[in-house]
Amino acid sequence: MKRKVVVWSFLISGIFGLLMMLNTGPASAATLNVGSANFTVTPIPPKQQSERDSSSFDVLLTPGASADFGFKVQNKVDKAITVKMRPAVATTGGTGSLGYTQFSAPLDNTLARLGVALTKIGAKSETIKLPPKGTVTIKQTITVPNTFLNGVILGGYNFISDSYQDKSSSQKGIRLKNQPAYEVGVLILVGKTETVKPSLQLRTIRPAVQNARAVVLFNLQNTMPMYILNQGLTLQAKMYPAGSKKVINSLKQKMSFAPNSNADVPLVFENQQLPSGKFTLDVVASTDSQHWHFRKNFTISNAEANRLNRSNLTLKSSYLWLWILIGVLVLIFIVVLVVWLYRRGIKRGQNMRSTGNADNRRRRGR
Repeated sequence: MKRKVVVWSFLISGIFGLLMMLNTGPASAATLNVGSANFTVTPIPPKQQSERDSSSFDVLLTPGASADFGFKVQNKVDKAITVKMRPAVATTGGTGSLGYTQFSAPLDNTLARLGVALTKIGAKSETIKLPPKGTVTIKQTITVPNTFLNGVILGGYNFISDSYQDKSSSQKGIRLKNQPAYEVGVLILVGKTETVKPSLQLRTIRPAVQNARAVVLFNLQNTMPMYILNQGLTLQAKMYPAGSKKVINSLKQKMSFAPNSNADVPLVFENQQLPSGKFTLDVVASTDSQHWHFRKNFTISNAEANRLNRSNLTLKSSYLWLWILIGVLVLIFIVVLVVWLYRRGIKRGQNMRSTGNADNRRRRGR
């Protein structure tokens, strides 16, 4: 029962991650976008799997053991189609979602060192040609290395149709191609998994631009073959000027974490300038049973800050300088006007006195 909860927890997180990256619509394990897809995928579980009717693979293996993962791919339409099957390891997104849709990204160095990436132990890409209304069965053998004694191998298979055309996507003569996809999750438990716990490290800190916003990315890495599911990790981060206690920026979020993976977590500078100088990042991460605390110094140069701020589309233009200029000009105008009126008044008074004196002299002359 516990393993079943683990599988579904991962699948829900993984599907959420896929939706965020692919934006293909509502999904569930092995049934993504079923309503519009022109094919179906039915997993054929290996003999080691207890849940024979599961829509994912969940097996318990020993070091050196193998399992056969099968797929029945069926064409739903009256024309031949091509389906691409691609495996991927589980990854962690910066917002804390799990997924397995990064097909070309380099493996985390700890996963590469263990040699248990799904794509390295038997899972491979295949191109499946389906005749009209036809069915093709695919089988792949996954073998756990003898050197991997305890832990979790997490990943999944993705199926995408290259020949599906959604007529409803046609707009103004342009036909947009829709690629419905299926996901089949893979969870392999090896040895005494209860003895393995996640272990986090803070690796790098760097400024960058993400989604047209200036950010500070800090890379967290889980170095162990064990996951954190159901957003079970609470993460808090604060950025200070070096030697100061004044918080410049902060975040608090819940995360899941795939085994042997790393994530660039963004500290977003939205509607504010990314500062330059020397800074300290303080990161606190915790689960119900574990706690981590990291402090790391880093520097942002003037050139980096200026470059990234120019790319930050969320910065609101400041017109303070313009209002100051207008205020100064208005003040100068008022001063000039007052001086002019004052001088004009004095001159008029002098003229009136001169005229009066002249009249008086004329009267006395008479």
